[in-house]
Amino acid sequence: MVARPFAIAAAASLVALAGSAGGSGAVPPGSTARTVNHFTGTWKGNDGATYYIRQVGSSVYWAGLSGTPSTSTFGSSFTNVFTGTWYRDGTIRGKWADVPRGQILGSGTLVLRVQSSCVLTKTSETGSRFGGSSWRKC
Repeated sequence: MVARPFAIAAAASLVALAGSAGGSGAVPPGSTARTVNHFTGTWKGNDGATYYIRQVGSSVYWAGLSGTPSTSTFGSSFTNVFTGTWYRDGTIRGKWADVPRGQILGSGTLVLRVQSSCVLTKTSETGSRFGGSSWRKC
């Protein structure tokens, strides 16, 4: 179905327009190796979900869907979007929100620790409880 990917992309755009965690310490695009595309790809969360992550400079975006890809229930428990910034201290800080593809409609902030270019871990959160706490690049 073509409409679902479009809806997810549109939701991600809306969250991005709402703004991400700002502040000093963000790595400006072009300033360091942070512009190397470390995160773009498909990731698996310890919550069983698949996360499609895109990095653009120091900005990081994702669409996370519960369940198994290529099934009718993919994303039916939850679907969320995230927009954040990769900082020099090795964290990604940003905002997330569930979108109505899934049954859960939470939102909040996340701070992730970059363990490597293939491993992220949650260090803190605010708002609704976010189910995942670690992600591995597939």
